[in-house]
Amino acid sequence: MHKVLDWAPHPGSYARKFITDSDLQNHLTALVGQQQEDGGWPISWPLVSPGAEAEWRGYMTVERLKTLRAYGVI
Repeated sequence: MHKVLDWAPHPGSYARKFITDSDLQNHLTALVGQQQEDGGWPISWPLVSPGAEAEWRGYMTVERLKTLRAYGVI
């Protein structure tokens, strides 16, 4: 399932103009709250294998960090 920040991962994204500042802040706050104890973010689809989970969590974590940096959260 895609969320707002998947469509607007940075302020220059085409979809950003359709998102209110209030909604954006809510989604950024939620994103920060989803960070897990090990520093990564979870994947949002069923696991296929432990290896696939590790690989995709790494990818998702980098993407989430890039989004948070783009919006000045970190």
